[in-house]
Amino acid sequence: MGDIFATGGEDKRVNLWSIKKSKIIDLATLKCKYPVCAISFSLDNEYFVSCTTDHRAIIYNLKGQIRPKSSFVAHQDIISSARFLFSQR
Repeated sequence: MGDIFATGGEDKRVNLWSIKKSKIIDLATLKCKYPVCAISFSLDNEYFVSCTTDHRAIIYNLKGQIRPKSSFVAHQDIISSARFLFSQR
């Protein structure tokens, strides 16, 4: 999965793109209820998070069918950035 990137914006969509093919990956446009203001991939490229203007962060699993895994609302304002941190166990 290291050959993809994501875009999101006011159109309430997250698009996953193939770097090699320079186009949106089939079935990889995710519709959101609110505009997207931040996106981040996990270090292992298994997950990504999108943040929307309704103060929500949604984590997606990139393995198999791309669907929301978890959703968090913990801010009173727009989330402008998100990062994954993994600890070694």
